[in-house]
Amino acid sequence: MPKDFIFKKEAGSQRLHATRLLRSINGDAITFTFVELPPKAAVKHNPRVYDGKHITITVRNDGTYRPNFKPMREEDVLNLARYTHEVYVELCEGLAGLIEEG
Repeated sequence: MPKDFIFKKEAGSQRLHATRLLRSINGDAITFTFVELPPKAAVKHNPRVYDGKHITITVRNDGTYRPNFKPMREEDVLNLARYTHEVYVELCEGLAGLIEEG
């Protein structure tokens, strides 16, 4: 750690101030202050409200629901009728408690 740095921690804060004192060519003092802030907490965007075998349902910031399809497996391609029925059942299950009927 260089000896020309001065470290101060703000009272009641996570901020750390590092000040470095330098001398210019003509002898004047130059001071640089660096402020290190704590990392921000990760914000979870579009949280999942349903996670099924074939689909997931997420909710957007505006409150709307978005179904997302997972990649189809090889056996799903071979029996497309069963796959579409299972997706339909998962959509019904996932949205059952989320939307009002009527």
